[in-house]
Order: sequence, then C-alpha cells, then structure tokens
Amino acid sequence: MKMKHLLSLLLVCMVGIFWTQTADAAGAETQVHLHKRLFVNQEAPSQINQGGEVGNAALLKDSYGVNDSTFAIFEVGEYLRRLNPNLDQAKEMLADEATVLRSELEILATPGHAELTAMQDRYQGIKFVQTKKTATGSFNDSTGNMVTEDGLLTVSLKADKQQIYLIAELDSGDSLPVDQAGLSNYLVLDSGLFTAGTTHVYTKNKGYVREPYFVKMAKESDGSTRPLAGASFVLSKNENGEKFYLRTTAGSVSDWLSEKEISDSPLKDSRVKKMVSDQEGIVRTNLGLKSGRYLFEEVATAEGYEISEQARQITVEIPKDQRQLILINGTEVGALTQKDKLPVVYNQRVAGKKNFQKVDEKSGEALKDANFVVSNKDTHYLTKQKQWVTADYGNTHPEELLLLTSNDQGIFELADMEYGSYSLLEVKAPEGYFLPENHFIDFEINEASGGTKEPLKIVNKKGENRELPTTRTSEQIAYHLPSRRLPQTGMKHSMYLLVIGFICVLAVMVIRKRIRI
Repeated sequence: MKMKHLLSLLLVCMVGIFWTQTADAAGAETQVHLHKRLFVNQEAPSQINQGGEVGNAALLKDSYGVNDSTFAIFEVGEYLRRLNPNLDQAKEMLADEATVLRSELEILATPGHAELTAMQDRYQGIKFVQTKKTATGSFNDSTGNMVTEDGLLTVSLKADKQQIYLIAELDSGDSLPVDQAGLSNYLVLDSGLFTAGTTHVYTKNKGYVREPYFVKMAKESDGSTRPLAGASFVLSKNENGEKFYLRTTAGSVSDWLSEKEISDSPLKDSRVKKMVSDQEGIVRTNLGLKSGRYLFEEVATAEGYEISEQARQITVEIPKDQRQLILINGTEVGALTQKDKLPVVYNQRVAGKKNFQKVDEKSGEALKDANFVVSNKDTHYLTKQKQWVTADYGNTHPEELLLLTSNDQGIFELADMEYGSYSLLEVKAPEGYFLPENHFIDFEINEASGGTKEPLKIVNKKGENRELPTTRTSEQIAYHLPSRRLPQTGMKHSMYLLVIGFICVLAVMVIRKRIRI
C-alpha cells in the first residue's frame, strides 16, 4: 500500500515536472533588437551580424540609424522544411530574395488584402507574425549601460521550439539625407541560435552619398594662373522656397540650418560650415550629399584677390543614378586624383590704379610729354605685358617697357595693378625742364588709391634738358635704367662734398705739421 502510494506520488511528480517544462517551453521568448543601420558608400560589415551580440563600435562608427522603416516578421520553419529537406540550403534560398518576392511578402503582411488568400495558398507554411517600424529606442549593452539610438526595432519572438523567422523590410524611411540603394536584405533568424536574454541583429543594406569638389585658381594680372589657398565657401540648398545652409555639426552626412535662423551673414555665423580651399586649391565638403541641386557660394577670399561673380554662384547637381557623374557649373566631376580634370573656379587678382599729374615746381602749370617707367621694390621694371624685368633687360629692350606719358593737363594713370608699393622713375622730362637722375617717386596702390580725386603731383624744375652722363637708350628714355636705387645727386651737393673733403685734408695736414714742431 505504501509502495502503491509512493509510485502514484512519483508519477504525479513526473507529470508535474513534464507539464512545467512544457509550459515553460511553450512560453519561452527572446527579445530581439533589430538595428536598421545605413553604411554610407559600403555594405554593412558581416562581422556585426555574428553571435547576436551588440555590434562593435569601431565597425558601426560610420553608420547611421534610420527611423520609420517598416519591417514584416514571418515564421517560415514549416515552409522551409517543405521547400528543401536540407534546412541550411533552404535558408540560403530564402535569404537571396529570389524564392519569395518582397511584393508577395507585403501581401502576406496585409490583413484583408484582396490577394491574401491566394498568396497564403501559394506559400503554405509562411505565417505572418507582425509588422513594426524602426524608431529611437534603448537597450542595455554588455556592461549594463543604457544605450539609446535611432533605427531600433525591438520585438519578442517565441523560442519554444526551433522557429525560423524571416524579417523583410517593406518600406524604407526617409529620415536621413542620403540616397538609399535598395531596401535591406532579408534576414533569416533561427531561434535555436538566439542568445540568452536578448539578441541583436543588423540589417545589411547600403546608401550612397556623393561628395562634390572643385579647384580654386588665382588669375594674376599678367594672365598666369595658380592654385589659390584660403578662399572660404558655404553650401546651400533650396527646399519649398526656403534656403538652408550646411551646418558645422554635419558629420559624414549633411545637416542644415535655415536662412531664417541667421541674423547676420553665413560668413559670420559659426553654425554654418565653411569649406576652405587648400594649398592645391581643392575645395571639398568632406561629407556626403544625397542627390539634388546645391549651391557653393564664396564668402571670403585670400588677401589680394576679389571674389568673381562666378564664385558666388557655383551650381552643383548630384544625379540620382550613381553611375552618372556630379556636375559643377555644368562640368563633370571626375576622380579627385585627376586634379587637372576637375572643374575650376577663378578669382582675379585685385587690381587698383593711381593718378598722377606733372606740374611746374613754382607755377603749378601742367606739363605734358613727361615720360615715366614703373619700378618695384627690387628695382625691376614693368613691361607692357605687366611683367617685371631687370634693368639690363629693360635697357636692351626699351620698346617693351610700359611707358606712362603726361597729357596736355599733365595727367597720366597707372591702372590694373596688384595692390602693393611701387615707384615711378622719370626717364624723359618735358621740353625746357630738368631731368633729375635716379629720382624714384614712391607710391601705393590699394583699395583707396583709385578713389582719390586729387592726383599725386610730380614737380619739375625749369632748366636745360641736358643729357645725363649715360647713353641715351631710345627717343623716349633719355638714359640707362639704374639697377639699384641711389641717393639723388646734383651739382650743388657734389660741390659741397668737394669743399668738405678739401677742408678735411687741409685739417689733417695742419695737425701733422704741428705734431712735428
């Protein structure tokens, strides 16, 4: 009797244990965190999908979470076993998206759809679980810290037996300013591989962004060109009639600031990103832009240059088709390594002018037909082609020198000159006037020099227009150009020096004579 009771009790316990295990198994669920990440210009690294753990931060640093993407979840274990006895092969077939089209999954995930029954008959064994959108969400990482990120979808999936889940993206959100190259690849998850507690999976799709760039060049007054460093640009776009500027907070993808939020100017607003040309003249955004139309605007340039109208309106067109090249001002943008084939935007060297008047020293009467050449600080002389040559070259090629001649009002002008310090050298005086030798007249050309109404007056003394003690080089240049600047000399100064020298010699002789006595 006791033995019978004991056996009955054991049987009840065994049934209880079995029932409890069955109940526990039936209720087993795993929390799955799906991370919708966009990897710019590349596929998601395969490593982040292994093991069901949180992805490595180093692998995820160039990716961005995408909200509002709609995913449908299906249980497909029965379907796969019907599809192929080899379960692994069946999973691979389903994952390549060829076995079941995305459009067909969308019908299966839409209760009440007109074609739902027919689609269920076609795909017997595919059971719709739920649809859900990615959003900003939180989870605990491996250290227990709370992590909040965009593009998170969290669901609880049954794991009481070997379920196989198919997760398919049906619609992609548009929360990031990038072009997406297709929806995420299918995810096929085996519940037998779920990790304890939570499982993390990452979608594998890519988006592409394009970076526009061009070359900033300086155009000198002599017509030569060179790369121009230090020119600053901002980038803008228009949406629904409102202008937006690229922000400094932009990472690898763009972030924008409305023009309405700028009180002064884009140049002075620190929130607006400034792109500055480098030593090779290259201007880059250093971030990706989605397809569309944009505008580069030069807001500051290097000293000594002026912003051209072209530089204020540099159009950028990024096509949706990634196979087509970006256009800048209508010119195709090639590889950054082929700098000679990149679009070019020029800035002209700032040009100024200076007015002069030749007058009589005493009467102030205007004097015509005085001739001048222009010199720089190195005592090189300016040619008609706005190039600087040595005195030797100028003396042998006087016809190439830029010659300024005073008109009937004594006026002459030096125009289209780079800002800087220069000198005039008179090389032929008006008839009846004295030509000073090696007499350089210094002046500045700057922003203000051209606006001065009163010309710089240059005086001449009446006297014999004598030959200087050098050989005449042309009809318009009376003597050889000096290769260096010397103090101005004249008869009186020479006589004074001669007298002083004679006195000094005489004094020395007197002193020696007294010492001998």
